[in-house]
Amino acid sequence: AKGLLTAGDSLANDYAYAAQEYYAAERTEQAIAAYRKAAAMSSNGEQSLNLSKVLFNEGRFAEAKAAAQEALRKGVKNPQDANRIIAQSGK
Repeated sequence: AKGLLTAGDSLANDYAYAAQEYYAAERTEQAIAAYRKAAAMSSNGEQSLNLSKVLFNEGRFAEAKAAAQEALRKGVKNPQDANRIIAQSGK
């Protein structure tokens, strides 16, 4: 329908921008929720990697590892960042 937003990289980038703003304002749960939305609709793994970094910083290692693995599956510019999170998150 006309006027509806469709999922895609443009909307994913909007959610990622919102997530960055939430995180800067220490509204962590809202940042995580926005990154989850961005990651789900992004064609690459960059937003999943951003999500994994926030989750890792919050000590949510299992979730961080899963997000980093998703980032690798979708493809990222710096796979070493995702691999580092996976390695540091344990089993």
